[in-house]
Amino acid sequence: MKKFSRKDAIRCRFNTINTVCLAVFNDMGITPSSRLVWLILWRNARPNGKVRISYNRIADESGLSRRRCITLVKELIDRELVKLLQKGRVPDRTNQYVIKTYRNPE
Repeated sequence: MKKFSRKDAIRCRFNTINTVCLAVFNDMGITPSSRLVWLILWRNARPNGKVRISYNRIADESGLSRRRCITLVKELIDRELVKLLQKGRVPDRTNQYVIKTYRNPE
C-alpha cells in the first residue's frame, strides 16, 4: 500500500472537513452540538485520522458538560462518523478514536 505524502495528507484533511461539513452533517441531521464535538475530534486528530482525547478535554474545549460530550461522542460513533479504536480502561488512559476520512477520488 502506498504511503501518503504530507501534501496528500493535507489534501485529505481539507476534503474531509469540506465533505463532512457541507454534505454529511446536513444529510444526516447532525445537531450543532454533535458538529462541535466532531470538529474538536477532527482538530486534535493526527494526519492518519487517529485521535486520543479525554471526555474532560472535549468538555473543556466545547464548553459542554462531560456527560453531554459522552452522549455526543456515542452519537457520532452510532452514525459512523467516528470509530472507537481503544477504550481507555485504566484511569490514566483515554479513549482512542479514528475519524472517518474522505479522500479525493483521483
